[in-house]
Amino acid sequence: ACRLPQIQGHTDLFSASAQVPQISLTPANMSPDATWINLVAITLLSVVVAQLFVKLFKFIAWQLKIRKALRQFPTAPKHWLTGHLKVPSNEEGFQTRLSWMKQYSPYLLPNWLGPFHVFNQCCHPETVNTLLATAEPKSLAYRFVRPWIGDGLLTSKGSKWHRNRRLLTPAFHFEILKPYVTLFSESTNVLIDKWTRVGEASSVELFDHVSLMTLDSMLKCSLGYRSDCQNAGQESPYIRAVFELSRLVVERTRFLPYHPDFIYYLSPSGRRFRQQCKIVHDISEHIIMERRKALQDGGTNKSYEDRGSKYLDFLDILLEAKDEDGKGLTDAEIRE
Repeated sequence: ACRLPQIQGHTDLFSASAQVPQISLTPANMSPDATWINLVAITLLSVVVAQLFVKLFKFIAWQLKIRKALRQFPTAPKHWLTGHLKVPSNEEGFQTRLSWMKQYSPYLLPNWLGPFHVFNQCCHPETVNTLLATAEPKSLAYRFVRPWIGDGLLTSKGSKWHRNRRLLTPAFHFEILKPYVTLFSESTNVLIDKWTRVGEASSVELFDHVSLMTLDSMLKCSLGYRSDCQNAGQESPYIRAVFELSRLVVERTRFLPYHPDFIYYLSPSGRRFRQQCKIVHDISEHIIMERRKALQDGGTNKSYEDRGSKYLDFLDILLEAKDEDGKGLTDAEIRE
């Protein structure tokens, strides 16, 4: 019999080769709980990054769509960063934009608010009529006033816009609007009386006077509310709040860092905006609740006889409006 010679150390050699090295991605001193926390953190970070990429893609697609659509509407040269924000929001700026309309586009003039946002200024009746008859989403400026005026006919879209329009259509019947002419005349006479008391050599700021006359007419026709705002000026809390809200909206529109909501509402202007909104909403809701109670107690005639009126105002019509399902408008929808 033939014997194979034994090779010294062959057992150790094969034993060593059988040991496969193991690589661990987890540090030796890390517990299983810590490992799971890391995995969850990585997953959440991945989701956030993915969402950011999706938003960035949508933003780029939206910008390309907007810029392509605006090629057919020429506009004045703009700054690459501020756009047309350097044009002041006063009489000088108004005249500047009027000259641009004559020079570039009488139907629709794009105005850039910074490098990304644009609003289109319309002055031709045909363009305005087309835009008012559509339920398309509204522009950036409407987003800024939504906390103030709500999601009504002016700012809503889709099915809500169509329902609101159906409910409001009867309010614009000729027989309904006819008594309002008297109210318009009353407000106009107050304005004329104010101007007759002004000296011949004195100047008058038309914007403030006409704005107060318009507000006076709107409050009388819509709420049956006689504020005497033309003579009292901004002494009334409601009138002060309306003027302050208008100023704050313009300020936010023209100041790019205020465009994001989370920044604006942390700022002093944002906090003041919320305060003024509350004043306006509280007064409006109080008037609506009182009128609804009057309608429930004595009907429509009782409602306007109590306030010494011989006609239905806009609020009476809204309180009695019903859709095809028999549902009326809530107090919040009426306020909007």
